[in-house]
Amino acid sequence: MKKKVFVFLVLFLSGAFAQKKNFTTRDIIFNSYYSLAPSRLNALQWVSNENSLSFIKREKGKTILERIDIKNGSTKAILSLRQLNSSLEKANIPKLKYFPRFHWLSSRKIQFVDDTLLVHFNLKTNRAEIVARMLKGYENLQIAPNNKFVSFTIKNNLYAFANGRFYQITHDDNPGIVNGHTVHRVEFGINKGIFWSPRNNYIAFYRKDETMVSDYPVLNLTTRPATVQMVKYPMAGQTSQQVTLGVYSLANQKTVFLKTGEPKDHYLTCVTWGPREKFIYIAILNRDQNHLRLIKYNSKTG
Repeated sequence: MKKKVFVFLVLFLSGAFAQKKNFTTRDIIFNSYYSLAPSRLNALQWVSNENSLSFIKREKGKTILERIDIKNGSTKAILSLRQLNSSLEKANIPKLKYFPRFHWLSSRKIQFVDDTLLVHFNLKTNRAEIVARMLKGYENLQIAPNNKFVSFTIKNNLYAFANGRFYQITHDDNPGIVNGHTVHRVEFGINKGIFWSPRNNYIAFYRKDETMVSDYPVLNLTTRPATVQMVKYPMAGQTSQQVTLGVYSLANQKTVFLKTGEPKDHYLTCVTWGPREKFIYIAILNRDQNHLRLIKYNSKTG
């Protein structure tokens, strides 16, 4: 099956490259991106529970979501940006200028973010529904396994939206204490700071205390003229950030911090929930990076 899919995609894409065209000077100078860039399938992904792929096609000023049947190679338009915006308008959801980055929840439903809203759209009924909300200025969005709850950060504090309401999980005024962000080093594979439990009842999160870390100047080239921005950066041999892992319960709105012990500047990696939410597993690595321990923690007691 994989071989057939690969061959089909190669043949499908090769048709876009086989055409010949003579370019004018205007094409090359003013319109080179559209005239010289190779054709491609935008937002290509598998449709849930189907032997088909979807992609976004832009043609003659229209943006259309299409589906490819991998058995026979046929394509079918299933949703245009115009149709999507019409449904969003009926649901009092802001219109989109571009087709959103979306995720298939099922063969008939997609999920996407529109500004501060998490939206589900049913392609069978053409109905859009707001399932969760975020606050202005949010970052580090994490969607719960049920695709109905969300958590996010604003500056250095952590928030969530669940059961139709907002929760402020942390209340740290000191900018040197950061919640819900990535920590340590990206080389460890840490790409987020918020971890929803499998049954959506708890939120585990990193709490990073970097008040003891020295400032380091970074040149910000996005301003004119360029400006110096100070960031916390632990130089080799100097004091590093101290990280702990909190577990917040939506039911009692309390946070328990896991007893990860000392030294406080060790690395908490590979955070993983057990399937029944009773335990959390952490691979703890010392700062010398020569001793790794996998430890199981009780999520309720720490």
